[in-house]
Amino acid sequence: MRLLMALVLLLVVVGCTPSVRRAAYLDAHPELPALEAQRIAEGLIWRGMTDEQLRASWGAPWRTREHANMAGTCLVLEYGPRRSPTWVFVRGGHVTGWSAGR
Repeated sequence: MRLLMALVLLLVVVGCTPSVRRAAYLDAHPELPALEAQRIAEGLIWRGMTDEQLRASWGAPWRTREHANMAGTCLVLEYGPRRSPTWVFVRGGHVTGWSAGR
């Protein structure tokens, strides 16, 4: 039983590494255009990528919130250090832009 728990813990820890996460996503999506696959493998983001691609490339954000303005409501996903995060804006399931904190 201890060996099983140790193996599960190891898989959870290894599964959280960016390279493993990105490789798993790319293996599950062989239909991706080569340029998009390359960008995800390199941990890049771009306007128009899906929320799922963003999470494959950068992982889970440390905070997600909704933001409303004249253009409507979008999700704001926060990545990086909490003192100077990068905010990624997602509307309709696609990245529309981002802004680095100070």
